[in-house]
Amino acid sequence: MKRLKSSWLNPTLAMLLTALPAAAADINEFIDFSVKNLPGRLYVPPEASEPDATLPLVLHLHGGGLRGRDNKKQLMGGIDSLFAAAKAQGAFFYAPQTRGIWQDKHETALAMQQIDLAIRTYNIDPERVYATGFSMGGGGVWNMLNRYPDRFAAGLAVAGISPARDFKASNVLGLPMWVIHARDDDVVSEKHSRQVIKQILRAARKRAPKFPRHKDKKVFEYVNDQLDLRYSEWPKGGHVIWPGVYADPQIADWLFAQSLADPEPKAAPVSSNKKKVAASDDAGEANSIPQRYENDATLRTVVLWFTSKIVNLDMKLSVLQERR
Repeated sequence: MKRLKSSWLNPTLAMLLTALPAAAADINEFIDFSVKNLPGRLYVPPEASEPDATLPLVLHLHGGGLRGRDNKKQLMGGIDSLFAAAKAQGAFFYAPQTRGIWQDKHETALAMQQIDLAIRTYNIDPERVYATGFSMGGGGVWNMLNRYPDRFAAGLAVAGISPARDFKASNVLGLPMWVIHARDDDVVSEKHSRQVIKQILRAARKRAPKFPRHKDKKVFEYVNDQLDLRYSEWPKGGHVIWPGVYADPQIADWLFAQSLADPEPKAAPVSSNKKKVAASDDAGEANSIPQRYENDATLRTVVLWFTSKIVNLDMKLSVLQERR
């Protein structure tokens, strides 16, 4: 499996990207890929028509505000950049929709069933299946990896809730994972992600890093190459950080570089603004990168806050419309 090398998310760029409008993936590019009790959409790339092609697949799990049965809302909420990255890779993109919660074993089993159906039906590389999601879907990523640990090449959990009670950290040891959360998230506390990181390190008999205080204004990065584990914690961004995460090309490059068939590590792009301030052989690398707020800091904070409120309001309106 390809491990993480010193690839550093540019925090200023990513947080600015978070302020972009949360756009939807174009539903017209998807086919209906539903099963009883689990609506879903599947993007089939043009490259699938090539007889010798073996292509990756991205599973995306939506957040709680997009629950329903309309088979549309799961494509909303700021995943257009992720979808664009998948298209650029010639990847399939599967987006199921639950009316419940991704903690439910029945829901994750149905999602896995549909992934298996897609692999049997199309020329999908089973060694390059990736799981990502935000908020409730971020917790769903942990559940998919925990329940089907040998099926996914990597996971990307954004602002995620805690996994279900059946989660065993030992099941995901060594599986490439990037976890991203904002410290000022007032919907799902960063403590949820921190706790899962601690569980994984405890299972590996590694020391947990010293996490920053809540009011710390630095971006915190933790990397453990031995475990293929990475945790990024932003000081600002609120809950709705996934538009910025999914729009960052370094993250997409990292995700699609992973493969179950490749046990050798591959170096990812290195950002010139990396400043290591702490490291431990046992605990991996814990890094704080100063956030450059000197210029237009107030404006950036206002834009992020306002965008977060708009997206949350849009999600709430969608839920109210679904109930009518």
